[in-house]
Amino acid sequence: VEGCYMVGLLASYFLKRHPGEIIIHDPRVFWNTEKICRLYGGVPVESKGGHAFMKETMRRVHGIYGAENSAHHFFRDFSYCDSGMIPWLIVTELMSETGRHLGEMVAEMENEFPVSGEINLPAKNVEKTLAAVKAAYAPKALAVDPTDGVGLEFENWRFNLRPSNTEPLIRFNMETMGDRALLEEKKEEIMKLVRSDEIFCLLGNDTIFRRQQFRADRCVQYIPEDSTQCRLGLGCLMRHQIAHQRFRDRGVYSIHTHCLLYTSPSP
Repeated sequence: VEGCYMVGLLASYFLKRHPGEIIIHDPRVFWNTEKICRLYGGVPVESKGGHAFMKETMRRVHGIYGAENSAHHFFRDFSYCDSGMIPWLIVTELMSETGRHLGEMVAEMENEFPVSGEINLPAKNVEKTLAAVKAAYAPKALAVDPTDGVGLEFENWRFNLRPSNTEPLIRFNMETMGDRALLEEKKEEIMKLVRSDEIFCLLGNDTIFRRQQFRADRCVQYIPEDSTQCRLGLGCLMRHQIAHQRFRDRGVYSIHTHCLLYTSPSP
């Protein structure tokens, strides 16, 4: 279950019991949360993502509940802190009361507001890429949201591109009003624009590797030798096969893998 539907489910739980309360959400995808607030008389308030920003907003507006789509849930009666235990206890209560599975409780939300899920796009120049996307789409947008990265809203779809605070990545989220075909069309369109400016990969797709200076205190480790899963670690460089292709001493080359690396074997 995508995080935004859990936010909607928990928002409805609190608003049914406390009408008129304030619900905090992040800028990624939030149309479902806004609808829940309208339906039960709540007040939606947007906050920049990140626990420090969410807690600050929660305290400032005295919100009863707030959440990031990354599954961090904050509660006023829990000193505005996040908890993973409280949400599953609430979900268990709702399942017991309604006799419905979690999937059944969020099915209507999923159909009404389909989302892309968060897609991580590696980027060497995040600001340049965000500016290019904004220049391409902002002139036709109904609303521009600068809360966190670039958020652009259209008649029946919207998207958010925001820089990662910890990695050289752009995090891409998109939602539509019940139109899955439009979701796929616009998702590919925006990703194509980003691809035209940046070398990046998605999990499970052909990955482009760029040769960079390799640090002696890090290695690329593949587990097992013929697996397509790999990770960065400490130690000496280990040369292995992946997807039945050996690394070649070239600047840019492509292999098939389930994860991304921006590195190359040391001489």
